[in-house]
Amino acid sequence: MMSIPEGNLEGKLVDADEGHELILQALAANGVECLFYCGGTDNFMFMESVKKFEALKRPHPKLYTCLHESAAVYAAYGYYMVTRKPQAVVLHVDCGTLNAGGAWVNSWHGNAGIVVMAGRAPWTSQGEMPGSRNGPVY
Repeated sequence: MMSIPEGNLEGKLVDADEGHELILQALAANGVECLFYCGGTDNFMFMESVKKFEALKRPHPKLYTCLHESAAVYAAYGYYMVTRKPQAVVLHVDCGTLNAGGAWVNSWHGNAGIVVMAGRAPWTSQGEMPGSRNGPVY
């Protein structure tokens, strides 16, 4: 594994098995210290990768489990206000993301640096599997 100097991913190769591992490494390399997390079936991989990175001693944001999406965004907003460092939030898909609406507006008005990510509803290309959606999520 190649070490990544903080704040500089340009032209660097990193060791990753999955795309979300690249996201975690990019967050850490750019000074994100906390990942405020509303776990679910659509985004569990972030929780697993944080534990993997801990075991492998790779840099990663610390995971804070939040019980509601608004609490996650407000926690990131508060952390930003104290440290002036952007933080990250992982939310549930669909209505879970909508739950963060009020907190999102407040943090926007406060000019907070927050990276917000959300999962995706189950899908297949042609709706051939039970539980998949063959249309967009609004």
